[in-house]
Amino acid sequence: MFSQLWFWLYIISIALGATTPKTNKLGSILSVLTMLAKLIFVALMFFYAPHWWWGLVLIAEYMLVIAIVPRVNPDNQSLPFVLYSVVGSYINPIIVVFMYLSFFR
Repeated sequence: MFSQLWFWLYIISIALGATTPKTNKLGSILSVLTMLAKLIFVALMFFYAPHWWWGLVLIAEYMLVIAIVPRVNPDNQSLPFVLYSVVGSYINPIIVVFMYLSFFR
């Protein structure tokens, strides 16, 4: 399981989503769609994964990464952080698409 590409893309997507709070209108729509796609992915893990408990592992990973990544105040951040946040909010949906493609190949 830990050698699977989709598993690491899932962790990267969660971490990227947690560290990119500042974005524009399109980025916020993409972030909501990405969040819904990740929740659907976790639900699909219970049915399509080789073992049903992989869905529980993904739920635990979601909670663990969210607990580890510190919260930031997006209002008083520097310009490089704002650029990272905006670019990250556009890259995160691409990572989620690759996550689906690597699991359902």
